[in-house]
Amino acid sequence: MLVNLLPHTPDTEGILNARAFDRLAGATLDVFHTEPLPRDHPFWTHPRISVTPHISAETLRDESIVQIAGKIAALSRGEPIGGIVDFSRGY
Repeated sequence: MLVNLLPHTPDTEGILNARAFDRLAGATLDVFHTEPLPRDHPFWTHPRISVTPHISAETLRDESIVQIAGKIAALSRGEPIGGIVDFSRGY
């Protein structure tokens, strides 16, 4: 089993390719070079591939509200917050 949770950066571009997928019995794919995946793309009908609509994780509403409210409060107090995107790294 292979789970890829890497950010899309120049260092990870193409890391999962035909050679890697040839070694797997099947795949569930959630993110693609072209979003949304075109209707005529062969992944939709491939017998060993399942496609999900870019929903790799369910957003937990209550936990998200607490996290967002906490970050807003910290920012209003001038405190640093975590989870900031570093655009120079690509994530």
